[in-house]
Amino acid sequence: MKKLFFICLASIMVCVSLDAQIENTGEKKSYSIETLEDVPNNSDTCLDQHPPPIFKDPILDTFILVKGGTFQMGSKEDGPIHTVTLCDYYIGQTEVTEAQWRAIMGTSPKNFNDCDSCPVSQVSWDDIYSFILKINELRGAENYRLPTEAEWEYAALGGVFKSNYKHAGSNRLKDIGWYKENSHGETKAVGLKQSNALGLYDMNGNVLEWCLDHWHDSYEHAPNTAYPWTYTRGDHGHILRGGAWNYPAKDCRISFRHGSHAEDAGFDFGFRLAFSELLKEF
Repeated sequence: MKKLFFICLASIMVCVSLDAQIENTGEKKSYSIETLEDVPNNSDTCLDQHPPPIFKDPILDTFILVKGGTFQMGSKEDGPIHTVTLCDYYIGQTEVTEAQWRAIMGTSPKNFNDCDSCPVSQVSWDDIYSFILKINELRGAENYRLPTEAEWEYAALGGVFKSNYKHAGSNRLKDIGWYKENSHGETKAVGLKQSNALGLYDMNGNVLEWCLDHWHDSYEHAPNTAYPWTYTRGDHGHILRGGAWNYPAKDCRISFRHGSHAEDAGFDFGFRLAFSELLKEF
């Protein structure tokens, strides 16, 4: 069943005051979210607000600011290469872990590996939709979401610190990711390998990461702004990026794309979150 999903208009940012804490009693408290007023609702406007470089969620931990810019998305293998311009947004420093999932959902996925610091896996796009509804309700705002495919790739490349690496932080996958040759057939705790230039971990390998966009076979007619790529009818599946612990190195490159239906919960499917103001339904 097709669901409505709130997304970011990445050209409009928020000022975030993080004053919430989760007490030992488990009491829920909301963030104070201050949004800007009277901002043009279009994807060509970026606000120069100088937001903080990071913020920390009491459960989801560190989110890193990705400063907006223009980049060439895609590769010869995954093309055509096209120009995309993004504004500022935040993205999770690591993939969402099993412990974080359990803290929000109160339950564990059916393939739970008894590894709190490992990325949660075997979660569908629909499962993540439910997770996001709960974390946004807990925080009293609608700012947590999946990254768009363009946001994911831009962050993996290093944002404004963009490199020409094939993988997110190095040309040697073993330095930055867990894949078929070094994973011993399992996921590993997040953040053990080298980060990329933005300080993001496991962008390649460990688990595939769901994105907001619907699946398309190529980048023909892809959007060149912050908007996700959608279909207006039917469910054509959604994008996963980054490769996983059971993938060969050639499929853990930054530009690698994979797609699956929203209800599919592959044993190597996981995610990381993005954060920014949400202004439209998806």
